[in-house]
Order: sequence, then C-alpha cells, then structure tokens
Amino acid sequence: MAAGLYAPPGLAAGPLLLRGPVSTPAARLTPARSPGAAVPSAPMPGSPPYPFAFFGAAPSDWFDLEGDLFSYELCFVAPPDAAARRAVGEAWERALDARAVEHCEPFQWADRWALVRVRPAGWSKACVDDMARAVQQALTAVHGAHPIEVASLAEAIESDGDWDAWSAEQRPEPPTGPRWPVELPRFGGGKRFEAACAVDPAVEAAREAARAAPPEEERSSASTAGDDHEADEADASDDDDKPRVISGGLRLERVPGYKAPEPPDEQRKLFGRSGEVQIAPNGLVFGVAKPKRKPPVAAWIEHGELRTAQGDPLATTTGAHVAARDDGGAALIGEDSEAVWEVVFAEGSVRRLFEHDEPLSDVAYGPEGRVLVLAGSIDAYRREGSDVALEGRWDLDGYGMHSVFGGRLLLVKCFDDEDESADGVTILGYDGSTMRRLARVRISIGDIVIEGARVIVEDGSEYYALLGLEELAARFAAQPDAFPELKKRKPGDEDEDGDEDESARGEGDDEDGSASGEGDEDEESRPEVLEGALRLERRRSREVPPEPEIERAERDLFGSSSCVAVAPGDRVYGIAKLRRKPAAAAWIEGGELKRAEGDALPSPHGYIAAREDGGAVLYGFDYKLVAELSFADGKLRRLFEHEASISDITYGPEDRVILATGESLDVYRREGEGAVLEQRWDVGGYGLTPALGGRLLLVKSYEGEDSEDGLTFVGFDGSKLRRVGRVKASVGEVRIAEGRAFMDHIGDTYELLGLDTLIERLATSPDAFPEVAVYAPSEEEDDDEAPESGPKRAPEEYAIEPAPGRVGLRYLGKQRPLPEDEEDVPKDVRARFGAGARELERYRPADVYIGWKKEARRSFVFAVLKDGELIETAVKASSPSSMGLVNADRSAALVATDGDAKLWWVDLPHGKPILVHDFSKEESEDEIYTLDALASGRVIVGTSSETWIFSVSGGASRLEARGDLDLRVVESAAGGRVAVLEVSEGKPIRVWGVYDDGVRTLAELEPEPLSFEPSADGRFFFEAVNRLGWYELVNLEDAWEAGRRDTSGEHYPRVALAPKPPEQDEDDGEDSDSDDGEDGDSDDGEEPESVE
Repeated sequence: MAAGLYAPPGLAAGPLLLRGPVSTPAARLTPARSPGAAVPSAPMPGSPPYPFAFFGAAPSDWFDLEGDLFSYELCFVAPPDAAARRAVGEAWERALDARAVEHCEPFQWADRWALVRVRPAGWSKACVDDMARAVQQALTAVHGAHPIEVASLAEAIESDGDWDAWSAEQRPEPPTGPRWPVELPRFGGGKRFEAACAVDPAVEAAREAARAAPPEEERSSASTAGDDHEADEADASDDDDKPRVISGGLRLERVPGYKAPEPPDEQRKLFGRSGEVQIAPNGLVFGVAKPKRKPPVAAWIEHGELRTAQGDPLATTTGAHVAARDDGGAALIGEDSEAVWEVVFAEGSVRRLFEHDEPLSDVAYGPEGRVLVLAGSIDAYRREGSDVALEGRWDLDGYGMHSVFGGRLLLVKCFDDEDESADGVTILGYDGSTMRRLARVRISIGDIVIEGARVIVEDGSEYYALLGLEELAARFAAQPDAFPELKKRKPGDEDEDGDEDESARGEGDDEDGSASGEGDEDEESRPEVLEGALRLERRRSREVPPEPEIERAERDLFGSSSCVAVAPGDRVYGIAKLRRKPAAAAWIEGGELKRAEGDALPSPHGYIAAREDGGAVLYGFDYKLVAELSFADGKLRRLFEHEASISDITYGPEDRVILATGESLDVYRREGEGAVLEQRWDVGGYGLTPALGGRLLLVKSYEGEDSEDGLTFVGFDGSKLRRVGRVKASVGEVRIAEGRAFMDHIGDTYELLGLDTLIERLATSPDAFPEVAVYAPSEEEDDDEAPESGPKRAPEEYAIEPAPGRVGLRYLGKQRPLPEDEEDVPKDVRARFGAGARELERYRPADVYIGWKKEARRSFVFAVLKDGELIETAVKASSPSSMGLVNADRSAALVATDGDAKLWWVDLPHGKPILVHDFSKEESEDEIYTLDALASGRVIVGTSSETWIFSVSGGASRLEARGDLDLRVVESAAGGRVAVLEVSEGKPIRVWGVYDDGVRTLAELEPEPLSFEPSADGRFFFEAVNRLGWYELVNLEDAWEAGRRDTSGEHYPRVALAPKPPEQDEDDGEDSDSDDGEDGDSDDGEEPESVE
C-alpha cells in the first residue's frame, strides 16, 4: 500500500491507487472520525480518557466465530426505550466506516443489553484492525445517543489496546450478559441469564434510512494552513472533527463528488482470491495473484491477460503490502514476519531482497532505489550491488506509508505523539542520511490516491486534495536543517517491547537459524526425536510447499458431504451427497461433477485417501466396507467388508490397504478384485500418512502411561512390521509435499528429515529395528466383536408378505428398479433463478423447484418456483445450504442456514419463515444431518446422535420429542403420513405413522439399507448393503390406516424417544440444568437474517 511519484516539477501522469485495509497498531488503536461521528476530543486533565469500559476494543486473538461474525455486547447505563433504540441504530450507521465492515446483522435487544454482530471486510490483520477501529468509532457515537456502561467483544481472547488496559483498571471483567439466540463465550465465572431477546423492526428501519440518507451539511471546503488554526477556542471546538493542517504550510481543498479509480472487475477477478491489487503510476494493474490450488505469485495485467513473475517464491501467508516504483516499472511486495520481494515487470522476474522476521505495516521506495519498511519504526535499506543492507532506523510508529517525489517525501499514517487519539498523516523528508518532520495533517485518514498532479486523501466519505507538497519539497531540499530531525535508532537500541532490533536480515545472514529457528524456541515447546535417526527443522511458511486448495464452487458441487480432498495431480474427489440422492463416489472433471459407476456409498461421512500416483482413491466406512474408485474407468469396486471403527485409511506397499482402528493397524492384501485381511499389528493410532511408496508409515498415536502425543514411524520388512522411529509432539497435520515430509506442531511447521536414510537402513539391516507385535484383542473385545451365529441369510429371506394393516417388504433382485434421475433443471428454470443461483432441485410430480437466488456478492435468498411463480422468501444466507426440501403437498418448504445449525419452515406461497429450531444453542447436537417434512406440520430432524420431532402450526414451532436415537436418514412416504428411517441401533429400518395426535411405530425391518429411493409415483424402494439387492416397502397406506384406528396403541405403539444419558463430566455439573425448559419453548418471533 505504498507508492512513489515522479520527481518535481510535476507529479505522475497516471493514476496511482493506494487502497486497502488500514493496519493500526493495537497499542494505539483509537476511534477514527467520520462525518457525524460523535468522537470525544482529547480528555481534559482529570477526566476519563475513554467514554466507557470496552473489553476487546483491539482484539489480537479470538475464539472461533459463529458465521465469521464478531459479537459485540453492549450494556447500557439504563434500558433504552423505543426512541433511544432508534437513536442508537441511527448513530451506529452514521458513524460506522462501511469500508471496514462487510456485513452487520440486526441488533438484538434484551432489557438494557444489545448485541450487534459484524464481519470484517477481510481476514488479514490489517482488515481486522480496521474493523476494530470502525466499531470503536461507531460505539462512541452510540454512547452519545444513549450512554453505554460497558461494551465487550464476546469472542476476544487477547486484546492489548490502551482502551482495554484502561477498562481493566476500572473493573476486572465485563458483566455477563443474557443468553442470546447465538451461543457466545462468556467472561470469567458468570453465567448467562435467560431474557427475552428480539430484533426491533423500528430500529432496523431507522438504520436502513440512515444508510440511505445523504451526507450531513457540507464541510468547509478548505482548512487554514500553519498558524491559521490558532483561532477562537469555541470555533476550534466546532471544527474539531474537520480535517486540518497542524503544521507545514500545506492546504486542504475538498473535492466534491470525487471517486477514486479502481481496477475493472474483470481484471481484479484474474488475480483470484487475493485482494492485493493496485494501479501503478503508469496505469499498470498489478498485485499478488492467488491462482487456483497454487501458491501466491507476483502478477500484473498486460494486454488484458494476467502475467506472472518467475523467480523466488512468495510466502504462503496472506496480507501482502505492495508498492509501485515512480515509473511503474517495478514494485515491492512485503509480507508480515516473512520478507520483502521486488518484481521487475519488463523482466518478468521476482527476487527476494531480504528477510523480515517481524510484522510490518507497509513498504515504499525511497530515494536512489532504497527500500523503506514501516514496522514500529521506519527502516531504510540501501542497494549494494545485488544485495541490500540496512542503512538506518528512525523512530516513528505508523500503520501506512506512501512515498512521493522519488522517495524524498513520505506520507505516514500515524497518531499524534502528544495526543494518541488524534489520527492523521505526518509528512517526512528523507535525503538518505536524515529523516525530518516537515508537516502534520490531522485527519481520519482512509485511502490515499495519487492521480495526475494531485494527491487526494480520504476522510470518511469525503475527499480532499493535499496542496503545497511541491513547495514543501523545495523548502526541504534548500534548507533541511530548518526542520526537526527524527530520532534515529542506534545499533543495539531496544524497541518499545525491550527486544533488540533484529527484525530483518539480508539473504546471507544466519542461514542456519532461518532454516531451523531452533534458537528462539522454548525448550519445552519443541518436538523431540525419541527414537530413530531423524531430524526436525522448523520451516517458515514460504519454505513449505503450499497445500492444494479446493475452491468454494468446487466443494459445493459435492453437496452436503464434508469428505472432499485433492489427489496427486490436482484432481478434486470425495463423497457427493446431493439432496435426496444416495451418497456416491465422485470427482471433478472439466469443471463438472462426475459420479462413479457401481454401488452407492453407505454414508456421506467416511474416510478417503488417494494413491500416490493419483490414479485411484479409497473410501472407508465404520463397521461396513472399504471401496476403491479407479479414475481410469470411473468405476467404484467394493474391496472388502469389515466390522471395525476406523480412525484412518491409506495405501501401503504393493497396493495394500491399511486401516487404523485406534487399537490396531490392519493390513489387507489384494486378492482378485477384492482384498483380504493379511495381518493386524499392535499399533494404535488416529492418523496415517504413507511415505516412500507406502513402505514407511507415519502414525499419529498416543503412547506411554501419560498418553503422550506423537508420531510413530513403522516400516514394512517383508511379512514383518518394524518400529523405526518416534517423535514426541503435539501433532497437527502431517503431509508429504514434493517428496518431503512435514508436521505441524503448536502453530509451527517442521520438516522431517532422514526418512530416506531410515528406509535404506531398514532394507540393509532390518534386525536393527524391533518388530511390531501382532495385535491380540482382549477377551472383552473378542466377545464384543464375535460374529453373529448362524449362516448368512439369502436376500429373499428378508422379504415380508404384506398382511392386512401390516407393512410388507418385497424383494426385487439385483437390478435397479427405477431409472437414474439425472436431476436436470431446465434452462428456463435456471433463468428464473438468475445467474449465480445455487443448490437448485426439482420435486416431481408437481415440478416444484427450490434453490438459492444470488442477491449480492455474498448474499443469497432462498426461493421456490411453484405454479410458474418464483417465490423469494425472507430466508437469506451468505453460504447456501444443501439442506432443503418441499413437503409432500407442496404447501411448505424446509431450509437450513448458519452452517446447517438453524432450521426454517417456510409457508408457501407467502414465503413467510418460521424458525423451527436453532441447534447452535445445543451443546453437542448443533448441526443437522438429515431432515424431512411430514403431514400434520411435523418435522423430523437427525443430529449427530439424536432424533428430534417438531410440530409447526399457528406460526410457531414446538418440540414434541427428542431422544437418544442415532438417525442416519429419513424419507417421507404416503403423502407425508409415513416416515421411513434408517437408524444405527436395533433393526435398521423404522417405519413411523404420523397422526394429528402423535407419531406411532408401524414396523421395524431388516436388512440394512444402503440408500432410500422414493419414486415420483409414490412407491418406496431401497438398496440393501452387502450386495443383497433392491427391495420395495409395500402396503404403507393400509398400515397407516390401521395405526390410526389403533387408539389403544396395542399394535402400533407411540414413538417414545429416551433422553440421551448425561455425559459424566465434573466440569458440567454447574450447568447441568441451564437449558431446562427450553425444549418446550416456541421459537416463534425470531426472523431469518442474512447470516453466516
């Protein structure tokens, strides 16, 4: 975000756009000012420095965010009435810097509390800092509308700003607020209390009006320069929020209606996910591109096409700072705690100039090709041939820097030394040996744009031309001693944190230290080699080959399944679970999803692993089977069935298949088109990574009496398995990339060295390594895993002849009884939903379509096409869910939002939503896995281990039953009056009848289903596991009628769901009854929001 200009007498002819997030030092994070913002001026002596206590004002670390939203809780001095709430909403909107916040949810109100949740414009440190400043600004304005006692960021773990420090002096922690509709962390030992929480429509209307309102009265077109600011105190107080020149003889002139130049959208898109795109002085669009599943690369647009630089790779971190040279022929790229690179466009090259171990705020060009880095100080590097050497460091802490006039003048975004609440721009002069203060402009600074002969600075929604820079540069050149010199740090000086200056090194310095980083680690935090000739060296992110990434659009093609990965060769594969279709092995080819030929998969949740050459992949499922997909012919083949709980799966040597079960390592060898168990080894583990063609296995495992975490290395020696190494570590991800092995440990990445030597020694001296014992199950395990006695039943033996009032089961054979549904959505229907629509599905025979219609860049609305009318509902989300359906009579739809944690019932054709339940409030059952809408307004939902039955009527939802039944799949039949369920306990198929007065069991059946497939004409089929074939459920209508007549429940008992046993956790005792009474409460009154 730095840039240079042509030297005097004129500025650059082309536009130079200096945009991007503002990175403000946490220690000086204060509210920025914008038009209409009520931000207090510097406090009078003896008065509080801040208007209210604010915990989390400058967050540096935080808990996981629900829906990528930061949650700010406001506790007012007194409960706001309706007028005060509207005033709060208006003040928030008028003061909030919309550039820093991508999305803001409606305010939730509860007595004297309010909750507002926001998403930053990006996820770099600079973007989060920018959001924090914007919230400080907005809340200060809110305080002026209705006094705040305490504000707090619920997700904050660490927040180190001055406002936080002052707040901690006022009180030890913020008060504990109410239980909001979204589950939030809590401070200290307080317990959230129950309170009525709701959105106020009048407040939201006031907020919308405030956003649409024109700017307030025009500000003065110019500020006085130099000494003119010494006016009457009352006038100065009135003008306190206006940008003004403090010193230096510069002038500010407002530029009405100015719009900063931006790269065209079609060019910006060529850079991929990176937001680091700028316009150089010569008009060149350049920045850092993020190609699909490749590392970031320096890039620019030439003749409408994206060109990329060759040379030293960039780091894989995000948040790069870029700056163009005056002539637009080169640019600098700086990355936090990594290095600074230079790209030369004419050569198409990029070179790493020097390493920089500390966070940096910006980079810029100085005079005579010098490189300037803003990192708590201004560091200047001079060229020495092909090398770069540190020349000097000057004591100024800022958060943005831009160079003009060949680098001789610097515009530094920073706060006043004397008044840390005063934001602005300090203009420095640099002649290569000294750095001097030339001028100061007090302004709530946003973008700086250099366009033609003008330097434009942004203040909120206003733009000002900064005039007089050429005269200032001339005065500096003629009389540099007339300006005060900036303090220069001497070698060995300590910074504010007491650390000696070692933030940057040239390429030749301390090479060993840069590779391993051993010297600055706490001894106890390092991983340790316990066995084997292994070495560990810590690597910087740029030294680690980047992991392949899966684009959001690619992942969405697989539907609701989370099992998606990238095989060697960059092929994306996994398990596809599309709406009501059975789970299937699938991959992406030519941008389209391809489904494998062969059997359906038993579940959308399993274990997947790719072969080393990327030509085949394995699919493993607990207690069921392992299958293999060959990409050569697109067929899925079942390899073997098993009865183990899997921890991981992978390929071994000679195409063996290896399962980790937690207790043992099970090896299967190929036999024909299947595989048979070869041996079970006594190696417990929870993760497998093969190396060197599967001859070496890296097994994540716990060992010893203290169950120490680590990585065990085992190698194959013919028919034996030998233990060849052990590393003690808090193991994260283990991966093989470009023939090298890497392991994550407590936030750092280590390379595992010596594997080749280890495997060679195993081949030449196998007896040097101990053998791994064959696994011997305990007697209890033998009893638990003993197979059922008796011969296996033939497929026909499961059939049940239908009797009057009873469900029948008809065997149909191995052939699929109904044609494949290609799920084609006609082009005219797609056109009705519009470009960018997602998750479209057709419901026959009425030809009703549902899907998500794109509303904005990151906003979708749930829509239904029924009887030729497109119904746009009030359910909105930033991430469309594949959890959605239409009920049997097409009078309502169900759809999930918030990561499948909230479920909505939508009446058709009105589109009015009713919240069925917010599962995010549940401690563990917080995600929907399966659901269906039934007759009489019933909804059945399966979460991770429980089944829920809701009743929706009269605009409200009521929980009828909830219990410990692991529901895998549910499908409706007989017009929604019958529900067919697959469960994991007892007989695998349950058939329930749905009645006005409750739900009853009509039948419990075998065998275990592989997939349910109801037909458009009302028939109900399923395929059974173990290749038994296809069956049809018959006589469902007659059984339902018999159940209706059985008022006593003697033959068709009511469904009784047993409560889930409480977990035995001492820490949970105090909260054991915190949710009492919630099950029966109505969720009516909550409205859908643009969430996630």
